[in-house]
Amino acid sequence: FSSLSAEWERGAMLRRTIVQVAAVTATAAVGIYLLRDLVVRVVLTPEFLPMTFLLPFQLLGDVCKMACYPLQMALVSRRRSTVYIAQAIGAPAAYAALTYAAAPTLGVQAAPIAYATAYGCVFVALAFALRSTLTARVATVATAEREQLAV
Repeated sequence: FSSLSAEWERGAMLRRTIVQVAAVTATAAVGIYLLRDLVVRVVLTPEFLPMTFLLPFQLLGDVCKMACYPLQMALVSRRRSTVYIAQAIGAPAAYAALTYAAAPTLGVQAAPIAYATAYGCVFVALAFALRSTLTARVATVATAEREQLAV
């Protein structure tokens, strides 16, 4: 990513990577959900079977969290440490705060819903922070470079 010289190339690579990561993770999440009873029996114990109703939001949160990783690495390669640190601290803090706030109403479902919400918000925030890279196009960059040369 950092070796690419043009912003539109970085944007294309970042968009492609996010889609690929999200697609692979979503496919695995759907597989886990469809085989949830078997997975719980093999990986855990049958006592955990009543908790399988919590899996949809947990798996959605996992997809969002994995989709964040390419954006986080783009921040690192761009040396935007302030935003990276803010999201690294903000995501778990939002997860904890949302769980605490929703627990009286939602009970045990508050945790996976808060997890999915927190990482969905982090994904949106990271996309916003990297919007110039994500939206860069060949014509846009060429026009911006011409305008900069004219000044």
